[in-house]
Amino acid sequence: MKNPFTDLLRRLRLLCVHAPILVATLTLAGIVTPLATRAAAPATLAPETFPLLTRIGIQENVTMRPAGLSPIEQAHEEGTAAGIRFTTTNNDGRLVFLHAPTSASKWKTLKMRLAKAPVRRGETLAFYFITRQDGKWDVAKRIQIPMPEREGPVEVTFDLSTLPQLWQGDIIGTRINFGQVPNASVRVETIHYSSELPPPPATLEATQALATDPIARRVLQERAHPQWTGSQNDAIVLNSEYLALTGHEKPVVLPLPPAARNTVHPGNAPSSTPIGFDIWWSALGSAREVNGGWETSLWWLRELDRVTLRYRVISVRGAPLMTLRLYEREAGVGLNNDAWKQTIPLPPPSAPATLADTWREITLSPESMQFERLGDGRPQWDFVNHMTILFSGRETDGVQLVMESPILHLKDGRALLAWDPSRRLAQFGINSLPPPPTLPPLLPAAKGRFLIGKGGSLVGGESGRAIMLDLKRHIPALGIAANQGMAYLAEQADWLRRHDIGVVYQQGGAWGLSEIITAHDGWLANPAGVSRNTQPGAFGMVGLMKYYDMTLPELRDAFRQAFEAARRNGVPEFQIVESYWNWAGGFWGTGPGTLRRLRDTLAGRDDGIEWRTAAAATTTPVASVPRLGFHDFFRLHNGFTLQPSDIGLTSWEQFAPPQLPGARAARTSEEWRHYFLMMNLTRYEVSKFYGEIGRLAQAAGVKLATVINGENYDNSFDLLALMAQPGVASVGHEYFGNPRHYLDRSFERGDVLATLSRVSGTEIRAIVESNAGGGGGRPYYDPQVAYAAALATWAADKPGSVENDWLSWYPDDLRPGAKNNIERERHADFVLKGLASAYAREGAWKMAAPEKSFAIVRTRQLNEFGAPERPLLQILRDDAWPRVSLDFSEARFLGEHFRSGRILIGEWSHCTPDDIVWLESWLDAQPGRTLVMTGWRPGKRPDGTNYNGFDQKTYTRMNSPEAFARLLQSTVTSGDILVAGPASSTWLDSGTLPQHEIRINRHYATTPLSGASRTTTLAGIGKLPLLTSVARSNGSRVIYFHYDPTEETSAFDRAVLQKLASEAGIAPEFLVSGNLMLRRFDGDDGTLVAAFDSDWMQAFRFAYDPGAGLRMKWRWDGPPASVKLAAATLRQPATGTRNVHLVDLLDGTVKSVTTDAAGQIELKLDGVGCRLWIVTTDPAAAARAATRATALAPYLDYSFEVSSP
Repeated sequence: MKNPFTDLLRRLRLLCVHAPILVATLTLAGIVTPLATRAAAPATLAPETFPLLTRIGIQENVTMRPAGLSPIEQAHEEGTAAGIRFTTTNNDGRLVFLHAPTSASKWKTLKMRLAKAPVRRGETLAFYFITRQDGKWDVAKRIQIPMPEREGPVEVTFDLSTLPQLWQGDIIGTRINFGQVPNASVRVETIHYSSELPPPPATLEATQALATDPIARRVLQERAHPQWTGSQNDAIVLNSEYLALTGHEKPVVLPLPPAARNTVHPGNAPSSTPIGFDIWWSALGSAREVNGGWETSLWWLRELDRVTLRYRVISVRGAPLMTLRLYEREAGVGLNNDAWKQTIPLPPPSAPATLADTWREITLSPESMQFERLGDGRPQWDFVNHMTILFSGRETDGVQLVMESPILHLKDGRALLAWDPSRRLAQFGINSLPPPPTLPPLLPAAKGRFLIGKGGSLVGGESGRAIMLDLKRHIPALGIAANQGMAYLAEQADWLRRHDIGVVYQQGGAWGLSEIITAHDGWLANPAGVSRNTQPGAFGMVGLMKYYDMTLPELRDAFRQAFEAARRNGVPEFQIVESYWNWAGGFWGTGPGTLRRLRDTLAGRDDGIEWRTAAAATTTPVASVPRLGFHDFFRLHNGFTLQPSDIGLTSWEQFAPPQLPGARAARTSEEWRHYFLMMNLTRYEVSKFYGEIGRLAQAAGVKLATVINGENYDNSFDLLALMAQPGVASVGHEYFGNPRHYLDRSFERGDVLATLSRVSGTEIRAIVESNAGGGGGRPYYDPQVAYAAALATWAADKPGSVENDWLSWYPDDLRPGAKNNIERERHADFVLKGLASAYAREGAWKMAAPEKSFAIVRTRQLNEFGAPERPLLQILRDDAWPRVSLDFSEARFLGEHFRSGRILIGEWSHCTPDDIVWLESWLDAQPGRTLVMTGWRPGKRPDGTNYNGFDQKTYTRMNSPEAFARLLQSTVTSGDILVAGPASSTWLDSGTLPQHEIRINRHYATTPLSGASRTTTLAGIGKLPLLTSVARSNGSRVIYFHYDPTEETSAFDRAVLQKLASEAGIAPEFLVSGNLMLRRFDGDDGTLVAAFDSDWMQAFRFAYDPGAGLRMKWRWDGPPASVKLAAATLRQPATGTRNVHLVDLLDGTVKSVTTDAAGQIELKLDGVGCRLWIVTTDPAAAARAATRATALAPYLDYSFEVSSP
């Protein structure tokens, strides 16, 4: 009989990812054990184990394959595997490990370490074994346990010892089902069988003997809670908000009474008395979703000398241990950085105990602590900046103690309390340092600068300052986007001013404001009702920074204090990074306070949102900017409004966020409208929040900047709404990952973005990175790719400033001439991007004027999730026509500032009545304009149920005949008909008209227009029209395709576009051979040609993982690709000769070429994925470009591997 696995084995695909993992633990019906919080070395397994997968890869006698359709992506770093990552699809999240036969009776447990996101309550994790006897898996061979309800790494243990009747024969395969949520991300770190019996679970009966112990009683109460998820070995980590145990109940902070405090404290203690906290811990209890520890940026004020703290043990059960770790900060806050560790036993107090002899003092210093390699292994005590306190022990161990605030002793002699409640907003130096008697002048501003994204002491030491001055030699307009204490920045102010280095202070969300948010129950609750209000420490450090309620009034005052602190410290700009309304697992906002404020907004009881369009920015005084209520905002964006009854309510007082994990989960009209309403409501609240705190920043004399993570259908970022807020000074756009994700956007929308910025007065900041996630590793672009992508993007978008992330905590991780390749390449990456930023400004590069370009108008991207293809736009891209793309909202927002162009192609997915009015005004504003429309698109308007993300069938459901009546002066009927045959036309050039049969077999192919005046059929098949022209009274016209263009009609569609271009005087920028993404810019040095091989970009499998070892190699062994450029189109016309100067910026080649008989020159990519050429007939311009290429050469001089298709 044919082996059922043979064919499947041939399709094996693995993902090998090297990434540190932050591990938490959880208990289930199976057993969960704690994992080390570190970038673990390859696991050392006991002799009696049978590994299927370890941190160093699949075992030699084991093969893994996806059991269903789960795509397994591929990536490799030095040939070493460190786990498997895959995405489940269509509820199929299965993996099968096929291995050498192993005796079933030998194994008692199967252990697995994994991480999954998202996780839905009620999912199950299933294990099957496959025996040699029948080679099958079935329900009789299955063990199921609940899936851990946690997004993050967990370790689970299947108890196999209780199923002896099933455990017979030899096992030849193991199958794991990873839950039921589709499109979930799963990372499997290790799987292995063990001959050891799992430890017995601690049941209530096993702990009844401890019922007289107060600690045990508390444990029993907690374990009786229906949502209890603690394990036998959970550890407790303190955090800066609560400083006490984090369980399912909200802990109470208990300052010591004065009589018990024993305030005599040796050494240079602060003048204020250390605050003590009652800490209770038990290995029987739970610690769910704790943070990575408490930390304070005041550690960054000066270099740390030592830490002292005191504690007093009240009661002990067993032999618990307390482990203190001081972590060295690198990029971001995490527990995968190097640390210094000290472990202390906690013996019971002596009896009879006195107050004095029960206090114990600890000094933490390099001499008293052990260095623990969790990161790159470089002991650097000066970079310690956060601390965790971990309690551990056996199953029945416990301790109750009182701990005073640790005291941070700095090298300048000062001592600071880490837990001083009076020092709120510690990140900003508020209340910790007296304000200066006079306000200092602000530091240099950021606009027009190339900013180094950096945390820590970059400019506080000689090595960091040397790096900045070295970079400034190449990039005069230099600045820093600093994630560090403001008081620290103030201490460096004189040096920064003297060297003209611009400054932005930046932080993730509400970092440093957690105490205020906590005091007002201001954390967002997820769809299940979980928040940091009810579960302290939930969602880790990301939750601490970003999962706050933007409707909270008290949050405004907290930011006001932060802005005033910025001004006191001379900081000119305050940047908030990616702070949004969370939608993971469905829209958040189910807490009582949030619900009350959302209902107020829906009922019109809020103050509204400011709304100054770019079109009115130059005429509307800032003090008189109009405001929109939510329903006005909704109507402006969508063309209609919703009432409570539309979503099944009788009043807005019943409103709550929809309990749906995503848009496509909606099944009824009410559910669709409910989700659509919430999408718009969160956009409104987030935009209002930024606008209101922006006004507070203005009042404090500081600029507010925000970095958005793109616009999509539910992430709450609305670029136009942010630009409409006078208080928002800057909006940052991220350009991460594969260049194909942003180059087309820039090439087609750069002029629109630049116009929006110029007219509204809102700076656009480009945010780029060297390593994924801003990590401190090797850049994921070859230097040629980094420079080419940067220059091409910024020549198009014209950002006001650029920020490159991220330097790690270490100031010497980026050094010129370093022996370490990573440090040298990171230095080159920063320099090259800085030079590209400067050349993008200095070169005065311009794309083709709108009158010489096709314009494409579309639906707002926020409302186009999963939108249909734009076939006409794709033809314009393939044939390198000059083009500009904007959406209806941008067109109305800009008003007269962007009404140029002669041909407008409508490839929207729906349009509102206001959009139709705008289209008519565009046609009527100037004679000779042409609007191109296709198929069913003009007949669809949004109504809250036909949103693209809900149901693909709604794309072709026309519900707006009035749009046809106004634009085509006719009604339009449609049907499911087949149109096939050769096309005929007296309008199209005979040489371009396709001679083959055209087939249109698509729903809603439209029938002939009826009753239209000034109507001319331009092309048809028999009596059925393909193309109709409808003239308007001023000489403009509408060209209507009677079908939705597809690949089958592309030859005819291409002929129509060529004819329209000929009539309008639009010429293609290039003649293309190959699959290329191209753009032409004209500037002071001649013509810049940017060429990127689309196949090359498609082959780069980017993953947002700083440890994935990704590299986009410049050299490329793909199909030949080239472009031809007409010499007559160059800015400096040839003067009697046909010689053209050509400078290749990436390889430094400078040469003169002669045009061919057609007056063209050919430019070849020739074995690389991208090129930048300067083409000119002016020798002086060529010399300038050659000098620039020579300056780039030292940073491009590396040898790299060649990538292949």
